[in-house]
Amino acid sequence: MSNPKIDVVWEPIPNSSQELALCAPADIVFFDGARGPGKTITQCMRFRARVGIGYGKFWRGVIFDREHD
Repeated sequence: MSNPKIDVVWEPIPNSSQELALCAPADIVFFDGARGPGKTITQCMRFRARVGIGYGKFWRGVIFDREHD
């Protein structure tokens, strides 16, 4: 039986803080920086990667995104 082809729609920038945040074994990751380097998409992908793991359908998460001027 062959493995089905999986279309990759997003992956972290290699050797970046995105990759580090996605691989971190911590439950909470603080991700800071200037506008544009992909913090929000990394938050969403970290959340998505863990849906259904551990607590199954009862798993919940929250994303706090604050803007400071």
